Amino acid sequence: MFDRKTRMMLIMGVLNDCFGDVRTTIANLSEFIASHPDFKEIDELELREILNKAYELERKILETMDKAKKEVYDST
Repeated sequence: MFDRKTRMMLIMGVLNDCFGDVRTTIANLSEFIASHPDFKEIDELELREILNKAYELERKILETMDKAKKEVYDST
């Protein structure tokens, strides 16, 4: 079995991967929206709302990673 510190480190690794994926999503959506401001489908399909949700998820991932980091590095 893994101890708590090891589990937190594993979770941090998964969250780091998730963070990278969300950053890519944010970059892709931002670039697409900026490059095609005349596409009515952007509003129709709520791409800006998706982008905002991606920013929220990014913030939540960072907050969670900070909590895990504190526990890992403060417990040494």
